Amino acid sequence: MFVAGREQHYFGVCDSALRLVSLALESAQTPKVARVLDLPCGHGRVLRGLRAMFPEAELVACDLLRSGVDFCAREFGAVPVYSLPDPEQIPVAREFDLIWVGSLLTHLDHDAWERFLRFYSARLSPRGVLVFTTHGRNTIRHIARRDETYGLRDSQLTKLAASYARHGFGYQPYAGNPDYGISVSSMAAVSSLIARHPELKLCFASEMSWDQHQDTWAVTRITEEFTAPTDSMPGWFRAAQTVLPERVIQALKTSREAVRRLGG
Repeated sequence: MFVAGREQHYFGVCDSALRLVSLALESAQTPKVARVLDLPCGHGRVLRGLRAMFPEAELVACDLLRSGVDFCAREFGAVPVYSLPDPEQIPVAREFDLIWVGSLLTHLDHDAWERFLRFYSARLSPRGVLVFTTHGRNTIRHIARRDETYGLRDSQLTKLAASYARHGFGYQPYAGNPDYGISVSSMAAVSSLIARHPELKLCFASEMSWDQHQDTWAVTRITEEFTAPTDSMPGWFRAAQTVLPERVIQALKTSREAVRRLGG
């Protein structure tokens, strides 16, 4: 990632990540960061900042790129872990107070998103926070203008944008690698994915916040799982309970039950 002459951008990406990590920890009210996982770590573009931010923490550097893992272990004192394509096989079993996922889901299809989110969720400590980035509307703008190709052919960019417009999610693989490419996802699509994990609570979401390009999300584990309402109470009725007097709420409930019995 380091390009001679672009040092300011290289370190700016790290600075942007650290700002987002700070917001995530504050939003999740994480009391202490003693253990950090950076997956994928690359050659430590963000990990170097995490080492400075948490000098006493145990850092775990994990990536398919073994030279990057070795570099992070040597330069930043990180625990090296070589990753695997299947998250269920990645040899990381400990819990972490902070998990940073910079631009991984941006390269995976929807099924892989599900598998990795389960992996990350299972490794969050109580009050731990997971911070990950995605491609959103900003990426679609670049695709529409064709000022960024993201390594894809023009026909693939067209398919990617069409799928995003239709489903809120699109994926196209790199040539010769069906399991790795470029994905784009709407805020609604990512929120829906998080909602399917009742053990996770969304702390914040921010568009174009990492390096003024990718969207950023922060979630934390909770002890009591969120569950969807099991009855047929309409949304307006649930909302009304937060603003209407109790006597009015009780009257509405009584009327609603009477109508239900007549309908039965």
